Formats: sequence, structure tokens, C-alpha cells
Amino acid sequence: MAKNQRNVFIGLGLVVVIAAIFAILASGGSDTPTTTTVPSGNGSVSAAEYQPVAITGEALTPLGNTETDASTGAPGPVVKGYSHTGLPVEINSSSGGPTMLVFLAHWCPHCNREIPRLIDWKEQGLVPDNLRVVGITTGSRNDQANWPPSEWIETMKWPFEVMADSETQQTAAAYGVDGFPFMVILDAQGKADTLTAIAQALGAQTHQIIAIGDGANDLKMLGLAGYSVAYRAKPVVRAQANYALNFAGLDGVLNWFET
Repeated sequence: MAKNQRNVFIGLGLVVVIAAIFAILASGGSDTPTTTTVPSGNGSVSAAEYQPVAITGEALTPLGNTETDASTGAPGPVVKGYSHTGLPVEINSSSGGPTMLVFLAHWCPHCNREIPRLIDWKEQGLVPDNLRVVGITTGSRNDQANWPPSEWIETMKWPFEVMADSETQQTAAAYGVDGFPFMVILDAQGKADTLTAIAQALGAQTHQIIAIGDGANDLKMLGLAGYSVAYRAKPVVRAQANYALNFAGLDGVLNWFET
């Protein structure tokens, strides 16, 4: 395998993580807009483990195990909230540019394992310049491990923005979160653009990229990649991908290449 091709595969870590390890892009929507109110004032609130949020727009339905995602590309709800330290944070897909939301629970063992991978992704310089990443602490409970979440996220050395969800998990509900960790790409072209950006950063062509996906919302990204892989995927993805991993883990891809 040529050296630059190996680097392309390694550099695709973001796309692999986004498309296959996590539940992504909870699209779909309810008919009822969800709206709450944040305090007025100078734009900040007191430091806290839970923070108030204001949500405008249609709540997305949980992704679940459905084979298709009929609302792929629909706008996500606008969220105005705060960090644990009380600084304002806004999530707005129409004006904020490509954004990756990472919903994390301090007591979740999977979250604790995945955060170091995302840190490594950043430290390798693989985060696209135009991609905003926001970690949202949610599902927080003072009777579970690693409480309080503000100290936990700092101890984990999370390198991106942080927003604290409300005690009733309003932000998570608005984005259809049904498991942890849970990631959402805001921007109809978000995944495809991320793949293209990674290829450009590495001096590669998209036909040299390996992309792995499991749902219909991955098809646009997979269509750009030279090696599209359906990972334990829904039928619509298996039908359109070049290759499939139905039983092996993600590292099964490595068996296709000489080292």
C-alpha cells in the first residue's frame, strides 16, 4: 500500500468515527416546536452543573433502528444555552457553519472511552478548519460516577467548546438523543464536506478515501469516497456501498490492505 494512501486512511479517522462508531445525525421531527426561556441580562449566568436552555424549532425524533431517515438534511433546532461556567453558547445550523454536537454523559463508560479518540483526532491536526465541535454534557446525575460533569469534562481534557444541558435534558430531547455517546452533524452537507476537507488537507483525492457508514444519512459522504464501506448497516446502505462489514469490527478494514 502506498504511503500516502495509508496516511489517507489514518487521516479519515474523523469520518470513520463519525459514520460508524456513534449514532449520528438524528434527523426527523415532531410537529410541535419546543421553546423554553433563558434568563435575560448581560449574556451570562452563574456557574452550575445544569444550565437553562432556550430551544426554537421542531424537535427531532429519536434515530432508533429505522432503516431510513426521512428528514435527513432538515434543520436542527436552534439552542441557546450556557457553559458550566455560565458563558453563553448558541447552536444554530443556519448561521453557525458545519457543527458537530457530541452528547456526553459523565457516567457513561462508552463516553469515557471515546473522548480520548476525539482528543487524538484534534491533536493530529485532523479537525477541519471550518468545523465547530461542541460537547454537550447531559443526563447528569449526582448519584452516578464522575459527578460533577463540570469537573469530569475538565479532567478528561476535553479540548472543544462545552455546553451544559438542563436538568431535564431538553437539548438532548430536542436532538432525538437515544443513547450515549451521541453525535449530530449540523449542515446538510456536513459529512460530505468533512470528507472533502480531510482529503484536501492530506493532498489526496476523494477516490483515495475510505468512508464507513451505517445509515441513509451517510450515503452522500459514501458516494464521494473511493472505498465506501457499509458497517453493520441498514439495507439501503449495503445496497449502495462498495463493500460491507457485517460481522467484523472497524479494524476489519485493515485486513484488506498489505502493511
